[in-house]
Amino acid sequence: MAYMTGPLGSPMRAGPSVIDIGAATYGVLATVAAIYDREKTGKGQLITSALFETTVFLSVQHIAQAIIEGHPPLPMPSRGMGSRLGWGVYQLFETGDSRHVFIAITSNAHWERFCQELGLLDLLADPDLDTNLKRCENRPKIIPRIEAAAKGMTSAELVAKLETARVPYSPVNSPLDVLDDPQLQASGTLHDVTMADGRTVPIPGLPVSSDAFTPEPRYDPPALGQHTRALLTELGYPTSEIERLIDARVVRADGPTLTHKTDP
Repeated sequence: MAYMTGPLGSPMRAGPSVIDIGAATYGVLATVAAIYDREKTGKGQLITSALFETTVFLSVQHIAQAIIEGHPPLPMPSRGMGSRLGWGVYQLFETGDSRHVFIAITSNAHWERFCQELGLLDLLADPDLDTNLKRCENRPKIIPRIEAAAKGMTSAELVAKLETARVPYSPVNSPLDVLDDPQLQASGTLHDVTMADGRTVPIPGLPVSSDAFTPEPRYDPPALGQHTRALLTELGYPTSEIERLIDARVVRADGPTLTHKTDP
């Protein structure tokens, strides 16, 4: 995965913890499938989900390509962006406020609306660019014009035009920028969480929805030692022993007791 992510000769790990999250997700899927199977057969299963195998599975398209072609594929940054994917326009463009927006033109209808919205009417009228194959062959004629147009706008201005043109796009958001994304705001997956210092902050939750339940946090992040008494009580320690451990500084206990965020 690092090989495919970084430039050729410069492997780079993924920014998010995709392997940890992926292995856990596949483990949950397999567990649910095993429970469903148990309802039919009455037999349980031992489920294993592994980090290394998850990495391989997430890279399966690149591994398959390598096997079929007989040599390692080029890493993604070395593929000329859209050129290896078969699209005339399929890449990041820098805007005037030093941000980046990904634009994908994957149909003639996209191309027509895109050129009209960005005022690239001469490109639209060019017969050498009226099919995707021609646009791939004439990318040096197209890309600099789009780069210049993007540089003349802010990211927000370019995004507004792309939204009007109804073409696939995505601004490159920092972890703070994404909190203002309209899709995220409307999705209902941001949850208010109260930190140990009293601040309430929005934290993204599970990316699923249901008409029967709402995934949301059960607890706020604890302060150090906040739930010591409650947890030791659950483990069966008598109150006198808990207080002795606290007084002896074997364990630390501070703050309120463990409470649910919502009613059971």
